Amino acid sequence: MTLDAVIDVSHNNGQIDWPAVAKDGIALAFIKAVEGRSFKDPMFARNAQGARAASILVIPYDFLRPGPGVAAATFFASVAGLGKGDPSMLDWEGRASSTCTASDAAAAGSALCLVTGRNPVGYWGDERLAGTTPGRPTASMETWDRFIPRYPHEPASNFASLPPSAVAKLPVKGARFVQYTRTGRVNGIVGDVDRSIWLGTLDQLRAWYATVPA
Repeated sequence: MTLDAVIDVSHNNGQIDWPAVAKDGIALAFIKAVEGRSFKDPMFARNAQGARAASILVIPYDFLRPGPGVAAATFFASVAGLGKGDPSMLDWEGRASSTCTASDAAAAGSALCLVTGRNPVGYWGDERLAGTTPGRPTASMETWDRFIPRYPHEPASNFASLPPSAVAKLPVKGARFVQYTRTGRVNGIVGDVDRSIWLGTLDQLRAWYATVPA
């Protein structure tokens, strides 16, 4: 079962009409809160408030940059207002020189777990495909719920527009979420938007979102 109801956004997506997004079937939004240890996304608070008001589940994320992981997690948790039970996401992508090391990413995840009681969602490429990740994730990172990006067919406005050959190439094994396009379209958002699938039902998504692992 795949649920085509997930997007991720930042200030780069401009003003968003969240009620229109909800009416278009979007159930969950990953929303950029920070980048590194100093940049606050100027649209985070407005986006998070608007999405929640439209009954869309919100997961804040940190676009990781070089530097100590614990400091990054502390800054992220403060800006995003993370507390017990709140899900979060660490976006570990790009060239190795433009992001943090795997050990720093793992340290950030451990620090977030102390705040929220749950591991973050981990966003990085499929390590089975050479050149798709900044490096090899640590053993602790491999226990996180995975959000894997891969774009086997562009442009793609939604999941239904993917040909079967592209769907067959998606790295669904071991993933919770798979980002399948950077050229998606959603009512209420002007221009391209990243779209993703949840590997399960809507009820399972809501249950996962609300669950704090022991």
